[in-house]
Amino acid sequence: MLDAKEISRDGFNRSSARNKRDRSASGKRLSIRENLMVAKAYYHWEGTWFQRVNEFPVALFDRDGYVIFETERDYLNHPDVDGSEKTNIPKGISSFSSYKKMSRPAY
Repeated sequence: MLDAKEISRDGFNRSSARNKRDRSASGKRLSIRENLMVAKAYYHWEGTWFQRVNEFPVALFDRDGYVIFETERDYLNHPDVDGSEKTNIPKGISSFSSYKKMSRPAY
């Protein structure tokens, strides 16, 4: 069980936040924190690998920001997204022109 001082006001587990792959920085939590109206949200600390996307609109987060795909067509036709099995983005979502910085980092 976590001690109350290990949980911050925004609900993130700070006891493991030193690990840059902090699993508590979920896409769902970040989409709520950033007030995004999306069907699904995914997080990867580098923004290079995500689960296969099948609900839209979707937000993909890295530790500093996010991109939103409104439709499946936008997602599948993006030149830097390989969405065949899993979503692979070799250069990371931060290389997209539609990338938006968050007010504060994910962890």
